Amino acid sequence: MNRSLRILALIAVVLSASCTLKTMIRPGDAAFSRAEALFQAQSYGSALEMFTRYLSDFPDRHLAADAMLRIGTIHLLQGRTAKARDVFISLIEAYPSSHRVPDARISILETHYQEGNLAEVFSGGTGLLKTLASDNHRLKIFILLADTYGAAGASIEAVETYTMAYRHARNLGNPERKKVRQRLATAVSPLSSMDIVSLLDRVGEGSPRGFLLYQLGENRAREERVGEAISHLSLFIETFPAHERVSQAKYLLAELEEKSAHSRHTIGCLLPLSGRYKTFGDRALKGIELALAHFNAQNPDLPIRVIIEDTRSEPNGAVHAIRQLAKAKVAAIIGPIITAEAAVSEAEKEEIPIIALSQKKDITAFGPYVFRNFMTPRMQVETIVSYATQTLGLRTFAILYPEDNYGSTFVDLFWNDLIDKGGQVVAIESYSPTLMDFADVIKKLTGLYYPIPDDLKDNDYRFVHIDASLVPFDPVFSYALKELIRQTSPPPDETDLPIIPFEEEDQDDEPLGPFVDFEAVFIPDAPKKAGLIIPQLAFYDIENIYLFGTNLWHSDRMIDMAKEYVQGAILAEGFFAQSRSEIVRGFVRRFEEIYGETPSFIEAVAYDTAMILFQTASKPTVFFRQALKDELLKLRDFAGVTGLSSFDDTGDIEKQLYLLRIKGNDFVEVTP
Repeated sequence: MNRSLRILALIAVVLSASCTLKTMIRPGDAAFSRAEALFQAQSYGSALEMFTRYLSDFPDRHLAADAMLRIGTIHLLQGRTAKARDVFISLIEAYPSSHRVPDARISILETHYQEGNLAEVFSGGTGLLKTLASDNHRLKIFILLADTYGAAGASIEAVETYTMAYRHARNLGNPERKKVRQRLATAVSPLSSMDIVSLLDRVGEGSPRGFLLYQLGENRAREERVGEAISHLSLFIETFPAHERVSQAKYLLAELEEKSAHSRHTIGCLLPLSGRYKTFGDRALKGIELALAHFNAQNPDLPIRVIIEDTRSEPNGAVHAIRQLAKAKVAAIIGPIITAEAAVSEAEKEEIPIIALSQKKDITAFGPYVFRNFMTPRMQVETIVSYATQTLGLRTFAILYPEDNYGSTFVDLFWNDLIDKGGQVVAIESYSPTLMDFADVIKKLTGLYYPIPDDLKDNDYRFVHIDASLVPFDPVFSYALKELIRQTSPPPDETDLPIIPFEEEDQDDEPLGPFVDFEAVFIPDAPKKAGLIIPQLAFYDIENIYLFGTNLWHSDRMIDMAKEYVQGAILAEGFFAQSRSEIVRGFVRRFEEIYGETPSFIEAVAYDTAMILFQTASKPTVFFRQALKDELLKLRDFAGVTGLSSFDDTGDIEKQLYLLRIKGNDFVEVTP
């Protein structure tokens, strides 16, 4: 609005008591009444002349301060801010006890605002808030401060201050509240979505929150984040049904719903059905087909339809498949197994909930519509370490691992989790993935690889004063120093060390045995290598220790290669077809009847993922993808064939894995 209109609007608030002036006029004040009538008629030149004459004729009358306030206001309306300020200052000096002094002080701040002296307004307004007690005057200050924040480009502070003004207007009637609401609506409209989210956490309930919710919905619609826009607008309409923006919200919501229309009972399936990973895609598809048949048989009135797209085992194929599923208006997507990053990135853009069957690190960080249901290295490590430390009470561990990405990933996770749970790694060795003879690696692990130096062999006496905690990490003297420690007793006084002789009978040429100061060995490798390593551990007399491995050990080849040496070995697994669980037994029975084979983890996790989406999409309250996404985040302890599953607040799965032990020629389930 132009300056005159804005000042008029301000006067309506700042000088709201003017409408009562007539009731305050005493008989004989006809001159003031005529001047006031001219002011209300916006005949400011004539009004100024008459108010000036009144003040000259009646400087001591009870309306003299009112007349001076009107004179200053007219100067302000006509852009003479300095002249207006002089009049307001004169009013305060001439009539210090007048009830118009607070209005004059506020009007002085208005002159600074009109001149762009925003700092004067901030400092003066803050000071006045400490001295003015009435809601009417505090309302005027809050409005002026909010206007000043807006002029300074501080939109968030402007909205917060208008919110405080609105609270003070509650006791002043509808006209004042309406004026504040109008300003509040104007201040909210330029806010970014991030600013609005921040404010929603602070403004509390009431009308300001309504403006913010509506604006957030409008912003999200403009950003083409349709699901979020629908969610915010729906909440706004439900929470503020009488709000002046409700009709606009309903119109916008109808447009968005038409734009985002999808088949709520249609689920997309994204799998590598051709290319180098076709085998995995075929296996996952069997699990999804079985889930579809099982769910539709139990829910004939709400049948689910699945649309299958082939990623061709490549990123471009995954992106193309996502776009095809978006055109088909699917409610959500299962997969992919491979090329997960390309697929979930495109699904996030389309705001389609997607549950990836992938181990890819940080895959759910692509956005709120991305979920993951798969067994990860972290899950395996946490399952193994918890069982080893909490159930078995083990504290010291050795690690043998291949120098590749798989081995390094598991070692880092294992070591960190072990420390968190009070254990420690006392020996660690790596090996080349191409290595076939592990004799040297095992010798290094136990101190057999490095010979005892001649000077240690020949001397009859040793000074022994060693920090034993450092010994396992010395690659050269590890074994020799430990032997010395075992053959001696701690000195009674470290400042006066005794000379401790070796006994002659201990100096025979018999080969020294391994030094095994660990209770368990963790080997994150496939049977091809782990099956070679484990028998060699026994060959070098590393016995009576626990063996831990990854799900790769869940293979008959592991037992065939290591035979009796791998008995009792423990591993984590995402699915166990021989489980005692009735849910698993039923799934395996149906799978074997249809496909004539026993399902593995891929089939099982695809089955569980499909059942999660089928059940969620069929809920009567889930009409939009946004709602489906929100329901997935609420999933807790879903009882599937891959164990109990829940999604955390990032969309990643939290799963209770199986623990298996090798017994004879079989794998048996371990109860943690």
